[in-house]
Amino acid sequence: MRRVAMFFAAFGLAIPAQMTVSTPAEAGYNNIPDYCKAYVASGVEPPTNQGECVSLLTTRFHYLYDDGRSATAFAVRACDYYSEVAPDLFDSLWDSKKQCVSEILSL
Repeated sequence: MRRVAMFFAAFGLAIPAQMTVSTPAEAGYNNIPDYCKAYVASGVEPPTNQGECVSLLTTRFHYLYDDGRSATAFAVRACDYYSEVAPDLFDSLWDSKKQCVSEILSL
């Protein structure tokens, strides 16, 4: 249970407020590329590129708003995001990407 609580805390800290507000999801799937272009250009997270941003938000959109579709794809993308953008946090929560994916899928 502690890991689940840490995961949600990490999720909130690892993803900046601009991404957690779900602006693209509220506006619809077609706004995701433009949102990511502006987000990457802002330079908030240097390791993030536009393709990673589009992939993460698209799978998140499908997972949250299309009855849980793409759960595995979302888990893989989220774990990739954590390992690249917040490696210290990732290492403190999980031993491997496989463990990260299985824990996200179990939530």
